[in-house]
Amino acid sequence: MELMDHIYLSLTDHLAFVAKRVKEDIVLQNFYVPEMKNFNPNEFDVGRYAVELLRERLGLPIPDDEAGNIAFHFINAQYGHPYNSENLWINRTVDDILEIVKYHFGLVYQEDSTAYSRYVTHVRLFAQRLVSGQLIVGEEGDPFNQRIAEACTRELECVKKIGIYVENNFNIPLTELEEIYLALHIHRVLG
Repeated sequence: MELMDHIYLSLTDHLAFVAKRVKEDIVLQNFYVPEMKNFNPNEFDVGRYAVELLRERLGLPIPDDEAGNIAFHFINAQYGHPYNSENLWINRTVDDILEIVKYHFGLVYQEDSTAYSRYVTHVRLFAQRLVSGQLIVGEEGDPFNQRIAEACTRELECVKKIGIYVENNFNIPLTELEEIYLALHIHRVLG
């Protein structure tokens, strides 16, 4: 793979956060593992290899699903990957969402912070799912989602504005799970 330089920062940050999450027993399920195996087998194999290396070198029980998350970094960083033909639309969507959040909360982003880098990565992954028409669908009324909704009411108000943007530009509603994920990532960048 011919990769863009940004992978060094984004993937290193991601791997450090994976280790932290595992140490704190926080597991995030990747709903795209089956699609990743089918549509991006080479990148998925790299992700699977990375998971094995992390397990060996860190001695941590890295979840198998993490291979898909790592694969996304390799997809995003490739020159000439089919996803890159959609990058202009994805970049515009990311920029628009960042602006919605910025103005909703009156934020001045700390663009050199790890929290901001992680936030932008997750907004970008959301935009990719949105552009490809593959929003994550979970169980309606999930108790975990309910707890997040109760803890992130301010963030969910902002997510409603993002939902209006999505409906106006993509003609599809946000799923409950995508709303929860967006609220969590906004919560983290708010600090």
